[in-house]
Amino acid sequence: DLIKAHQVVVLSSNYALYYDICDRVREVLGHFTPRLEKYSIDECFLDLSGTPKEELDDYGRRIKEKVERWTGIPVSVGIAGTKCLAKLANKVAKKQKALNGVLNIFGKPRHLERALEVSDVGDLWGIGEAYEGMLKSNGINTAKEFRDAPDHWVRSRMTVVGARIQSELKGVSCIALEEIPPPQQEVGTAQGFGLPI
Repeated sequence: DLIKAHQVVVLSSNYALYYDICDRVREVLGHFTPRLEKYSIDECFLDLSGTPKEELDDYGRRIKEKVERWTGIPVSVGIAGTKCLAKLANKVAKKQKALNGVLNIFGKPRHLERALEVSDVGDLWGIGEAYEGMLKSNGINTAKEFRDAPDHWVRSRMTVVGARIQSELKGVSCIALEEIPPPQQEVGTAQGFGLPI
């Protein structure tokens, strides 16, 4: 009844089409840098280290415009010195209409601080529901508060994973660009053994 009342249309997913579109987007991104990481079906990291800092804003806008013009797919671009900060900038660029889908926080302390202040700690890359709940119950609600929390406290409660995220938010790159993805690993259950393995 709810679907009929709101005229909702339900379509099956078309992964072959998604992957085709994704490949076309990545092909366009390859025109901007030979060094890129295919992170997921709809995300890539690009190494823009050869681009002069003063040209990054314009470069980000050109990336967005070219991808949309050549593929018809709207994208957001976040530019920063680390992968966690780039994902944060991207998320802010999507939410803040005035940014038109592009935010560069690399070498811009004021913009970086503002992005950290407006970002919920749960929006950070690598912070799942359990960590988000634990952090918020300890008064850490924003990305800025997480970055500024005592290092030893973060490491003791979130192990090396939390410490890496915090370091990335401080501008220290801890997560390298993976141009060649590692082989996929799988977890499964088999009846070929007498005991669970």
